[in-house]
Amino acid sequence: MKGTLGTRYALVIDLAIQGVAALLIGAGLGWWLKAHYGAPAWVQILCVVLGVAAAVVNMIRYQQRLEKLDEQDERPQGEG
Repeated sequence: MKGTLGTRYALVIDLAIQGVAALLIGAGLGWWLKAHYGAPAWVQILCVVLGVAAAVVNMIRYQQRLEKLDEQDERPQGEG
């Protein structure tokens, strides 16, 4: 059985870590641009929004992977 419970937990933990990382990278990039180049505040907000968007895209991709695991679990063992 390919879609074990451990695989699902690993995907969820990986998603959580990547979501937080995307948000922190976006916020950090915005802060860095503001601190080093004097960028306006909207640039920092834009970077945070891009970080959130990256996290949402990752969530969608992981949902698709979990759906594939569910489909594999529902197939009889004799099928491909």
